[in-house]
Formats: sequence, structure tokens, C-alpha cells
Amino acid sequence: MKSRVIYLIIAFAMLAMSVLFLLNIEEEKLESKVISKPLIKVMVQTKVASNHNSFIQTVSKLQAKEIKKVVSGVDGTIVYESKQLKLGKYIKKGETLLKIDNNSYKVALNESKYRLLEAKYELLKEDKKYKQALRDWEKIEKKSTSKVSDLALNIPQLNLAKANVALAKNVVTQAKIILRKTIIKAPISGYITAKFIDNSHYINQASELFTIQSNETLIGEVELNQKQWSLLIPNWKNLAVKITDTQTKKSAKATLTHGGGYIDESSNLYKLFFEVDKSDFVAGDFVQLDLPIKVIKNSIKISSTAMDGDGVVWYVDANNTLRNFITKKYNYNQEDIIISLPNRENFEKPYPLKWSIVVTPLSSFFQGIKVYPIEHENR
Repeated sequence: MKSRVIYLIIAFAMLAMSVLFLLNIEEEKLESKVISKPLIKVMVQTKVASNHNSFIQTVSKLQAKEIKKVVSGVDGTIVYESKQLKLGKYIKKGETLLKIDNNSYKVALNESKYRLLEAKYELLKEDKKYKQALRDWEKIEKKSTSKVSDLALNIPQLNLAKANVALAKNVVTQAKIILRKTIIKAPISGYITAKFIDNSHYINQASELFTIQSNETLIGEVELNQKQWSLLIPNWKNLAVKITDTQTKKSAKATLTHGGGYIDESSNLYKLFFEVDKSDFVAGDFVQLDLPIKVIKNSIKISSTAMDGDGVVWYVDANNTLRNFITKKYNYNQEDIIISLPNRENFEKPYPLKWSIVVTPLSSFFQGIKVYPIEHENR
């Protein structure tokens, strides 16, 4: 009986040792599996810090620089209306668009010419009287000790006659101007954008007739906050910048003309104005402007996918470990952006000489994990 108990104890001991042995083997297998788990592969772009040029992108609506609202200079009945005087029609400068009955204005001009002839005739008579009085005085001047008066020489009457001639000439000039206003021509080349003539065909002086808008020169404005304004290059005035249609993507050059002299009260932003000459754009188009800014020092150009919405950029350090930093971006093109690198003073050492930037970071990334970097083709 005693030997049997000893046998059972030995058997249990051997069983326990076997179980422990098997558990150690399984643990080693698990550790082996953990160690042999493949590293995450990440695509990186290797970049070296440099200085870069960038731009601010902002949107503006184009407007016509020249918009002429034509009004009537006289009263009268319209006796001619051009077939071109329709909404949307293109009109050339100087083209006759309307004619107003001018009979009464012709009569007024002829009357003013007649009054001018009368005034000139009166001037001739007064001048003749003046000259005769002057000759008479010269005959008795040596015998007389008194001084001759202007009235005796007919000078006041002569001056009045001269003034009447000048006045009559002005009346003729004004009558000619008014007569010309009965023919209404296009003041500029452009498109008819509004027409105000009603069916009565009688118009009063100062009545609005139509509006012409020229697309020859277009203007626009953009608004910049204080930070954006401070980033603009110093010599921006008269600088040619690229504009792009927000829908068709056609492009042209615009010239920055003026701005920055004040901050708009409603928006609390700076205004910058520009012009576009002789382009395919028309008033009403929305365009994107690329405004050049100062050189960005200690920066790199990376893929636009490398930064998330919070400004976080991931990179792989010399030990193939994931790290990140928060920065700000600057525009470059549709595929790439420019970012500022962290300051050396605030960065943990060693400061990288080359930056292996992760092209497409994953939401599962966290600092300190080991990865397997694969170099991405640089653009």
C-alpha cells in the first residue's frame, strides 16, 4: 500500500512536469510568432530642407471695368432704332443706335445762327461809330485841354456789341451740341446688358435708354486676412499673376493694381484689386488667383496626401520608427504642397538631415512603432 502511494506521487509529478514542458513550448511558439510578425510597409518620400516659393489661392468674381448707362440728352420721338439694339448683342463704338426727331432742334440752330448774324452786324455798326469818334477826337485833341470820355468814343456800346457776338456764338455752339444729341451712338464697344425704352417711343431728357458693358478690360478684388497680407511678396504692385476659371479651368494673366490701403469695416480684411486685359473671360466669371508669397525657408515639398486635416505629418526616423509633427502648409500645385519643418530649437535630437515623409498615413498610426519604409517615386 505504501509503495502504491509513492508510485502515484511519482506519476503525478511526472504528469505535472509534462504539462509545464508543453506550456513552455506553446509560449515559445507564441513569442516566435510575435517576433516574426511582418512590419508595416509605408511609402515614403525622402526630402532635404530647402527654400521654396509658394502662393495664396483665393477666388474672385470678375466685373466689367467699363459699364456705360446711356441716357437721352434731349426730349423727342424716336424715329430710328437699330436692329442691333437688343439684349446680348455686341455693339461697336460709334455705331448709331437711336435717332430722335430733330426738326425742332434744327430750327433752334438756324435761329441761333440768325441771332449771331444780327449781333455781328450790330458789332460792325458800333465799331464804325467808335472809329469815327476816334478820328473826330484826334482833330480837336491839340486844341482841347480836357480828356475824352469812353462814352464819347462809343467804347461801352462797342464792348456790349462784342459781348453780344460772343454770347450768340455760344448759343450756336450749344444748339449744335443739342442737335448732335438727337443721334445716339455707342460710347464704347461691348454688349447690350439692359434696355429701358418702352413702346411709346417718346423719351424725355435724362431718360435711361440702354446699358453697354465691355469685356475688353475686367476687374476684380480679393480679400486677405492680416496673416495672408503679411505673406505677400513686397513688390506685388503691377505684378502679373495667374488666374484660372473655377469651372472650365481656362487661364489667363491678371495684373495686381492696388490695395491694402485700408481694412474693410464689414469683413475686417484687406482688399487687393486686379485687372484682366483682352482675355477669353467675361464679366461674371469666377476665377482663382495665385498670389505669390515670400520665400518659405526651411521647408520641403511633399505630396498633398501626406498631411491630414489637422496639419499632422508622419515621417520615419533613422531607426525606422514612426514619428510626427504638426505644421502649416503652403500651396504649390494640385498634387503637391510645401510645408514648414519644425524648428531645430524645439525639436528632439537628433535633427534629421533628410526627412522620410510618409506619403499616405494611416489612421492606425501611432508614434514609436517600427515600420518598413519603401521609397516612393519623387515628383
